[in-house]
Amino acid sequence: MKTLHKNMNNTIYYYLLLMFCCWTNAIYAQNTTSVSGKQQAMSAFESGRLSEAIAHFDAVLLQNPNDYEAFYYRGLAHRYLKHTQQAFGDMSRSIALKPDYAPAYYYRAKLQPYLEPQKFIADISKAIQYDSDNADYVFERAMRKYRAVMDNYDNNDQNSIDVPKLSFAMDLCDDFNKAASLDATLQEKAASYCASFQALMQQYQVSTDK
Repeated sequence: MKTLHKNMNNTIYYYLLLMFCCWTNAIYAQNTTSVSGKQQAMSAFESGRLSEAIAHFDAVLLQNPNDYEAFYYRGLAHRYLKHTQQAFGDMSRSIALKPDYAPAYYYRAKLQPYLEPQKFIADISKAIQYDSDNADYVFERAMRKYRAVMDNYDNNDQNSIDVPKLSFAMDLCDDFNKAASLDATLQEKAASYCASFQALMQQYQVSTDK
């Protein structure tokens, strides 16, 4: 009886060990497939084969729907192909999965409607929040504020600007100065745009004082 009992225990042990090995092999195979698929997707993306990259990222996301980087890069591929709606959706999914992922906010900002600058600024401000030393992010926020002011000025036949409406843009020189402090190559451009804005505001002040 003892021998039979021992043999049964051994059988159960080897059966459980076999099941564990099969399970770990399946997980390993799934992860390997996922990594391989992502490498193929990135290779296609970096080579400019954007439609192929999107197809690979589709497969990657079927395997792992929580891969925020796959959503981000698929969004970039859609953006370069001018698939604006799909790109916006992918960047939003990337942000939902990783709320501190600055690049996704940055590129979603670029997909916001041009006539709604505050949406651009809201997204790029998030990018700056999570990557505060990125000079390009800060400079682009300053430029979008600057363009909003100039567009408003042009739309008013260059007679006035709607300062209350543009309150979100009035600190643009702070952004230009910060960008210049982070990247010396931006100093000349930043100083020029800031001077142009200040001259316009001085002109506006003179006209309102009359």
